[in-house]
Amino acid sequence: MGSVAEFVDLRREVERLRAENARLARLLELRGQDTTAAPEQLSAPVAPPGLVTMASPTRDKLALFADRFRARADVYAVRWDNARTGAAGWMPAVAGGWRKGIDRRGATYLPRTTEVVAAHLVGDVFMGLYPLMPGNTCHFVVADFDGPTAMLDALAYVKAARASAVPAALEISQSGRGAHVWIFFTGGDAGYAAIALLAPVGYLISAVLARFCFARDELGPDEALPHRPGVAGEAAAVVRGMVDGVRHLGRARGAAYAIGAQAGFRLLFGLLALAMLLLYRNRFAGDDLDGVPAQLGLVFAAGAAGVLLVP
Repeated sequence: MGSVAEFVDLRREVERLRAENARLARLLELRGQDTTAAPEQLSAPVAPPGLVTMASPTRDKLALFADRFRARADVYAVRWDNARTGAAGWMPAVAGGWRKGIDRRGATYLPRTTEVVAAHLVGDVFMGLYPLMPGNTCHFVVADFDGPTAMLDALAYVKAARASAVPAALEISQSGRGAHVWIFFTGGDAGYAAIALLAPVGYLISAVLARFCFARDELGPDEALPHRPGVAGEAAAVVRGMVDGVRHLGRARGAAYAIGAQAGFRLLFGLLALAMLLLYRNRFAGDDLDGVPAQLGLVFAAGAAGVLLVP
């Protein structure tokens, strides 16, 4: 009788999990798609060791973990549990462990070594990370969702990240009643910031040249007719200004030739850049992509020098 009751309970649990899986698939808009998890989750970082699979050497798996979860290496955390009160938490790992009466100012904090990470991955150590780096920077963030609506909140978070083109990874917490959403940052954010800061320099130089090298009437006709306020009036003024600009180019053939040449140059430069990227990606580089950024940098530097030197 006990076996029959246990079997019935298992069947009910399976049906409940299937219903939950279908509900989550609907929330993630995966209807009609295969939601079966792959036997292994592949990851291909740009830096060595490259593609990492279940069959990869242990050192490559450790390198992948260190690349994804970059945090402070001078200290790590360990989990503590109080069997009497049921409380649990995290504390920094110190030599000899924490004892009653120990002075934390004199404690020797243990560094996060490769051996510690390996022990964590096989389950011998429950390791925690300190992701906030010197300079108040971090390489990843994780959002923790708990409570009755944890999964719905986490799914809403993931969909919002997806709408903003931010890659986010969702996982179920260890208790099974909560969820975590991970977002990892790339190492090129500083470069993008530098590009964003330097981008207005060209426009500033163009504005200075236009201010001191051109007469007022050489830049196009002034707007002489007033326009009505509002969206319709502004749109009509823009259209009227574009028509006046085309007419002005019809009278000033030199300016028309210059703009035509500039448009043709930008079109050809864009086609050349696209062709160069495709050639380096599919033919020149092969399977080794590490040297591609440096080679492309030389190509674009030569192109920039040609633009500045050739009249």
